[in-house]
Amino acid sequence: MAEGTPHLREEINTGGVIEEVLRLFSSERRRIAIHILHEADSEASGRAGIISHVQLAEQVTAVEEGCHVDCVDRRSRKSAKVGLRQNHLPVLDEFGVVEWNEQSGSILTTTQTQAFGRLLKTLEFAIRRAEISDTDRRRS
Repeated sequence: MAEGTPHLREEINTGGVIEEVLRLFSSERRRIAIHILHEADSEASGRAGIISHVQLAEQVTAVEEGCHVDCVDRRSRKSAKVGLRQNHLPVLDEFGVVEWNEQSGSILTTTQTQAFGRLLKTLEFAIRRAEISDTDRRRS
């Protein structure tokens, strides 16, 4: 065994946090929502941003369909709204990414919105860099 190897286990033991973060990022719809919420929070300039789950559903659907919000059809928006309400918003709330008020339908960004938004962007950047490096290696 290489010198220092036992310490590596201690360094990478995160108590399951990485697995939980990967669960958070495992859904494309949740990743899109995090990006949208991160932008909304950034535009709030230091104040917590508030968005309705209907607005979030419209924006998520527009990104998924690659069109402007005005082009989102009712059926797609409803599907996104239900998915967000029943699945994704509770998970985002559990992680503290947002404060989700199911009664009012409002979503309040938190300090964690920025942290997870930046983490997601960093992860996506690293993946793109790895893909570019892998492509370059194959060409060589």
